[in-house]
Amino acid sequence: NETLADQTFNLTGISGGKTNWSTRSVSFVADSTFTTLTFRDRSLTGNALDLLLDKVNVTSSDPSAMRTLNVIADPSATIAIASAPADLYGATGGTTPLSLTYPNGVDVVLTAPASANGFPFVKWLRNGTDHSTSSTTSVRMDADQTMTAVYSTSGPPSGSAFTNGSFESGLTGWTASGSSQAVKVNTKITGTNGSALLEFNSNNSPTDGAVMQTFATLPGATYQVRFDMGVLAFNTQQQKMDAIVSGVAPITTKSYSMNGVGGGTVKWANQTFRFVADGSTATLSFRDRSSTTTSIDLLLDHVRVSMVSPAGAGADLIANGSFENDFSGWNVTGSTGIEMYGTSAATHGSKLLSFNVGNLPSGGTASQSFNTVPGTTYWIGYDVAANGLEPKTASVQLTIRGTTQLLSRSTSVIGPNNYRINWSAPQSSTFVADSTRTTVTFTDTTADGGGVDLLLDWVRVHPLPASTIITPAASTESWATHDHDPSAISESAITLEPPTLLGVPGDMRIIAQAPLPGIYVLETSIDLEHWVPQQEIHTESSGVIEFEDRQPARVRLFYRIAKR
Repeated sequence: NETLADQTFNLTGISGGKTNWSTRSVSFVADSTFTTLTFRDRSLTGNALDLLLDKVNVTSSDPSAMRTLNVIADPSATIAIASAPADLYGATGGTTPLSLTYPNGVDVVLTAPASANGFPFVKWLRNGTDHSTSSTTSVRMDADQTMTAVYSTSGPPSGSAFTNGSFESGLTGWTASGSSQAVKVNTKITGTNGSALLEFNSNNSPTDGAVMQTFATLPGATYQVRFDMGVLAFNTQQQKMDAIVSGVAPITTKSYSMNGVGGGTVKWANQTFRFVADGSTATLSFRDRSSTTTSIDLLLDHVRVSMVSPAGAGADLIANGSFENDFSGWNVTGSTGIEMYGTSAATHGSKLLSFNVGNLPSGGTASQSFNTVPGTTYWIGYDVAANGLEPKTASVQLTIRGTTQLLSRSTSVIGPNNYRINWSAPQSSTFVADSTRTTVTFTDTTADGGGVDLLLDWVRVHPLPASTIITPAASTESWATHDHDPSAISESAITLEPPTLLGVPGDMRIIAQAPLPGIYVLETSIDLEHWVPQQEIHTESSGVIEFEDRQPARVRLFYRIAKR
């Protein structure tokens, strides 16, 4: 109905036919249902100089007019997501976990990679329910949305994730070295998982055998390695083995020894250790360090690697997640039981939870509730197996509820024959709490439990560092110049106290104290040389000002604030 804002901006060329861009903003309060925005050229000269305009957008400060799109991956991983159109802050995707902001009602197209850490894409979930099986999908922002890209972990991956730990596929996935007979797959000796195992220094061969496998990891995450070490001996001498993990640098070396019991008897012991990954891959090696090979051989079987918790995760919230105290902490219904399979079979401890034991009907449940903080992201990990008389499928449904359903996920695994246990790849997911109390429920959804039992072990839930507070060092800087617009900054420098940063990359708030009224600009840089303006704030008085930075996460990013 009348003029709401009238502002002139100046920008100086940098010559040489180069383009100089600067981000500017104006705030206004609408006084009608229709508003007109006009740009007019006020330049005094156009000789060898052109004025350019691009990337015009109008955003409302009304929260109901803006919607948040959260994009995560399941299992939890850092993957690249493309989005279109660009959000209100110019982002066209980024790496998970990702947060984008759109006007209400916009249709957003998301594209996930065809595989993550070697596992193929399965489907998109929208707010925990099935949405699409195509890696490219659309979601309407008529409300805040959480989209989850789900990747399969129910079988051997197509890439570098850990596989074939029981040597049922020979040395597939492993690299072996050493003399002839120093390393070989043996199917004539009874192993601890399946019909094959690895034998070192057989037939009195040298003790220079070794095997190694490289697999995908998340930097900073904690992993657990479990394996069965054995000795086949006609004497009581000793065999030795080193387990070595390396990543970007050597991580850890563990040494183990066992004595034979004689009489051609096979003796087994389960071994466990943990390590923290320092890169995107890690290499696990086993080396024979025995000093004798006469009438004694070193054995290896059932090697498995599981992520204990992601980087920066808080304490485990699940009580008795490995069922070592039977049902303590759990509410169970239907056909459920605690089984003592021993450390060679269970994934953590010696006990586990079994459903539909003795051909009883499926449908049993196990649930546990725990305290959560609304808005916080949590990681859940668990292990699922089938114990079968014949090759049949066992299935479990994971449901997580707070005020609403936060996650629903199904896992199936085929049981081998002769009542041997077949564990699926380690399962993991993430969810965002919406209440102070959250319940995790596992339901046996096996279609036909005759001749197959569903097994569950090592359930754990960890809070993730969804918010990080960074307090800069107590130093100040005075800004009297500007890299790309010297005329835009006042000649008299002012001193700004160090700002406070709240949030995570991709969703950062920068809070500062404005000592004087005026226009303050937030700039970012990745190298401390080239600075890009991101946001302006106009304040009519001194006091607290707050910027928002929704740029996709980077390896590093620097902030500075200047007063125009």
